[in-house]
Amino acid sequence: MSRLSKILFILAVIVALGVIGYFIYIRFFASALPDGSLSPAAANDIPVDAKLPVVLKQLSAQPALRYWVNQKTNALYYASPDGKIYKTFGDGRDEAVSEQTLADLHDVTPSPDGARALASFNYPLRETFALFDTTTNSWERLPEDVVAAAFDPGSQKLAYLKNGLSSGLYVVTLGDRKTTQVLPLAVADGILAWQTANELLLFSRPTSRVRSEIFLIDLAKKIVRPIDDANSAMYAFLSTDLGLRFVVAGRADFELQLMDGTGRALNALPFLTLPSKCAVNATVLYCAIPASFPLRSELPDDYLKEKFFTQDSFVSYDIPTGATTLLPEIAAVVDADQLLVQDNKILFRNRIDEKVYSFEFRARATEESAESVGQ
Repeated sequence: MSRLSKILFILAVIVALGVIGYFIYIRFFASALPDGSLSPAAANDIPVDAKLPVVLKQLSAQPALRYWVNQKTNALYYASPDGKIYKTFGDGRDEAVSEQTLADLHDVTPSPDGARALASFNYPLRETFALFDTTTNSWERLPEDVVAAAFDPGSQKLAYLKNGLSSGLYVVTLGDRKTTQVLPLAVADGILAWQTANELLLFSRPTSRVRSEIFLIDLAKKIVRPIDDANSAMYAFLSTDLGLRFVVAGRADFELQLMDGTGRALNALPFLTLPSKCAVNATVLYCAIPASFPLRSELPDDYLKEKFFTQDSFVSYDIPTGATTLLPEIAAVVDADQLLVQDNKILFRNRIDEKVYSFEFRARATEESAESVGQ
């Protein structure tokens, strides 16, 4: 065999191995749809006029870590990854309302009315918290050793858990800054959600690596009791009476479940996504549904660490009837989280470029579309 023939033979073997490897990868290792997730083929039975792609409107000029809407002024605010606060009315003009650069910004949680926002920094080394006021565009730091905090449903109070010598659950009235210790309580880590006038929920941060827990804190009775004993890896409370939990039953066996406002499980949903990719408006749940998750990904950990991105479709789910509708196709590739529904618009943050977008939709709760999703 000549030198040229040997080279051609080697190249042919390399190409053949590459083709075989590609098909093995597609068959066994490529992204797969876990049970219950939305297949792109599910859109085939949607009426043709509902398939017309919708155009996104970019709302933020800069990347956003978190965004929120002031319900009083309808202005959109967002915190950039470097900790600056911007305000925009969605017309392409962004105004930096806080020039201060805040290092190691971890998360931002707005009050229900959007007039204030609670920011956390330096997690997990020594987490600190501060309040941002959109009226004065000023920051106010919370006491040392605070490990979790939450606004009340009326946006008039703030509850926080504090460790150290004076550990306990405290409630501060935001108007006069009057602070009261409700009960002694020491917590290493967790997330607070204030659900009703006298009830808060304390739950674990999202991970599949340890067993998650959720507790109800009764302010009137001053008691704490466990609620959830399922293997939930992620919680999200979308309103005072509705939440979602992502349940891990096995390495590739997941389920998304509805909860009531006290953390009690209601029913499983006919599609799969993460709770952070959903929002509720009245009795309708809206979610961004990934076309697939990587087969061997650790959920939700790998997603939250941005080890991969998803390509999403949007659905609406009517909670009383269970009817699921595929919304019009998005004319762009988006990986959506932080959904917010306003009338016939969905706002979201695209994790791919970290910008905030919105689009108009027309929900069609038809029998055809309800049957086509989740099959």
